[in-house]
Amino acid sequence: MKAKTLGKMVRNARRNKWRTQKQVLKLFEEKGYKICLSYLAMIEIDKAMPTTQLIFKLADVLDLDAEVLFKFKYDAAIEKKSRDLEEEFAIQKSISKLN
Repeated sequence: MKAKTLGKMVRNARRNKWRTQKQVLKLFEEKGYKICLSYLAMIEIDKAMPTTQLIFKLADVLDLDAEVLFKFKYDAAIEKKSRDLEEEFAIQKSISKLN
C-alpha cells in the first residue's frame, strides 16, 4: 500500500527497516542530528510538519528520496491552504447573509 502522507511515508520506511522510533533517534544521534522522540512521533501521525532541514535528515537516516518527501510536504501545504480558503469563504458567506 502506498503512503498518502509524509508522516505515513516516514513511519512505513522506519517499520520496513524493522526500527523502533528510539532506534531511529539513535541513528540521528550517530549522524550528529537532533530530534526528540515526541516530535518524530508527531511527524509520523501527521501532527507536525518537518522543516526543510529535517526532511533532508529524515531522508538520510531512513534511506528515502528527499524529493518525494518534499512533494508530500508541498501537497499537504496546498491541501491546508485549500481548507483555509473554504473555511474563510463559508465565514464570509455567513456574514453576508446576516447583512
